[in-house]
Amino acid sequence: MKNDILEQKNIPFFSLIVPVYNQEKYLNSCIDSLLKQTFSSYEIIIVNDGSTDNCAVICEEYKHKTDKIKVIHQTNSGVFCARIKGLKHAKGQYILMIDSDDRLRKDSLKTLYREIDKYNPDVIQFLASIKEDYKTEWFSLPFKNGEIFSGSNKSQIYNILCGSDTLNLVSLKCVKKDIIEIDEFSKYGKGVREGEDLIHSLYICDKAKNIIFIKENLYFYRINNEESRTHTFNDRHYEDIKNVMSIRKMYAEKWDEDGSLIDSYNNFLSNIYYNLILYLITSNISWKKVKSYLQTIFSENYFKDAQIRIKEQKNLKHLLCSLFIKHKLKSGLFGLHLLYKLSRR
Repeated sequence: MKNDILEQKNIPFFSLIVPVYNQEKYLNSCIDSLLKQTFSSYEIIIVNDGSTDNCAVICEEYKHKTDKIKVIHQTNSGVFCARIKGLKHAKGQYILMIDSDDRLRKDSLKTLYREIDKYNPDVIQFLASIKEDYKTEWFSLPFKNGEIFSGSNKSQIYNILCGSDTLNLVSLKCVKKDIIEIDEFSKYGKGVREGEDLIHSLYICDKAKNIIFIKENLYFYRINNEESRTHTFNDRHYEDIKNVMSIRKMYAEKWDEDGSLIDSYNNFLSNIYYNLILYLITSNISWKKVKSYLQTIFSENYFKDAQIRIKEQKNLKHLLCSLFIKHKLKSGLFGLHLLYKLSRR
């Protein structure tokens, strides 16, 4: 497996898939970081997902600068579908999916290739920085650099996937294309606009025979992008949460051998329930909509176990009381009604 042989055959070793939607402010920075890679055998597949800003023009300008870039334009279908579209056109042996407001460290591909050449893994999990100097680690993982997960010790990966968000991001995974069967890969996420990263990561880690972890901040993750969809709450968000958590539960049941993964899942579901209420009450969403969302949540059987766990922890009522006081919400009677409903569960 030699880079020069791959280039002679005109076959890229890596395919970098970049879904784009209304990120004209950061798109140049993202693409420039990909073009500055010190490893040369790669292609960039940009999927413009119906952007309404200047992204389409920017993509076309870059396409005409280098033959490394292929641009696909589609009507707005969401990140999930944009990634699938990119995968269908990918020629590389390994896939990376990069968000269009983020960046890759200039030696990322070279670093990944070195690990692939040594271990031939199905997946490489790496880390991200929240600073463009790639020195400030966004989060850590309880793994050793170079640790390999296969067979029974993949349970460590499964436990994190079922009980936290730490391994959700598919953009922090370099994936062997051969383990992805596109029809399966796209089976569960159609229509999902929030949480598609987890759906992809669950599938990838389930299919991978071996996963290697490298303690390298190869990726810059932009956490203060106000245009990012992660800062937006809409009417579909609640249904997406339920759908994605249901898929997480499906994998937890598949992987579980002693009940621990289901327990991790249920604890995390309780945290989702708690944080969803916290987010709604402290958001800028109109109080009328907040009331509607909360009434739906409190009457939803889906969260029944989470409600019981929260009640046992005796913290949700305290949360609501403090928030109603702190934010001086006018609908005090509705707040009291919610507290009454909670106390009855």
